[in-house]
Amino acid sequence: MYEIVYTLWRDNKKYFLLLFIILFVANCVFGILIFSSFQSSLSEIYFLNVGQGDAELITLDSGAVMLVDAGPPNGMVLDSLSRVFPVGNRSIDLLFVSHPESDHMGGIQSLLDTYRIGAVVYSGREGVSDLWKRTKKMIEEKNIQIISVGKGDRIKTGDSIINVLSPDFSLLNRKETNESSLVLELIERDTRSLFVGDSGKVAEANFIRATNETIDILKVGHHGSKYSSLDLFLGTIKPNIAVIEVGKNSYGHPTQEVLSRLSNIGASIFRTDQDGTVTIELLGEGRINVFKEK
Repeated sequence: MYEIVYTLWRDNKKYFLLLFIILFVANCVFGILIFSSFQSSLSEIYFLNVGQGDAELITLDSGAVMLVDAGPPNGMVLDSLSRVFPVGNRSIDLLFVSHPESDHMGGIQSLLDTYRIGAVVYSGREGVSDLWKRTKKMIEEKNIQIISVGKGDRIKTGDSIINVLSPDFSLLNRKETNESSLVLELIERDTRSLFVGDSGKVAEANFIRATNETIDILKVGHHGSKYSSLDLFLGTIKPNIAVIEVGKNSYGHPTQEVLSRLSNIGASIFRTDQDGTVTIELLGEGRINVFKEK
């Protein structure tokens, strides 16, 4: 029997909430071997090649498997996941939705028919599109728990910590959906990674007012839009590695402005449109390996 325990609490309240416990029961030796081999592997972050959209698969020391966003409704998330998941494994413990736009959540419906999903986590910001409404209805019909989180919340599994840095109430209620994106900080094996969705300059300014900590790995905001990844933000977090998830598009992503800003701070830049899926191994003590698919 394998047990993964997630704990969620709010820093500004004096209570401790057990969020949920998911039990994996191995019914045969084959199942045990599959799970054990996945659990014993290195902690890894896969920036999946899903075209013009975001999807990041994270595997942790505890054995937990998380997916941040699911890409657009083009089927690429299933193809990319099949390339990195062990044969026979079809479980995602937590599916985070940074914000309810199609290039970040359009692939969820295809996942629901293929993977067992423990819970869906989002900011509570509701989308207005029919795609979002249909997707949320499917999640509810499959009796998958939907959890809303915001700034100050924390999820812990084993020694791994996921801090929710944004949105706060003011950002959650802004007209611009992008600014209400979940911003997640993963602390794993002495490495800090930041996933910012499509956060723009307002959310970035809000973030840097609250911290001066540096980041090892940055999922670049909004596919390299010039309205994200501003100089002050990048100069504050100083990422060593920056990954841009982008595909063929008419927006000019990633913009030369963002590429120059990242180069100016000395970040190593990777792009899914050129490199395919980018895999980062977290080796411990801040050591990192980066692999490109192409």
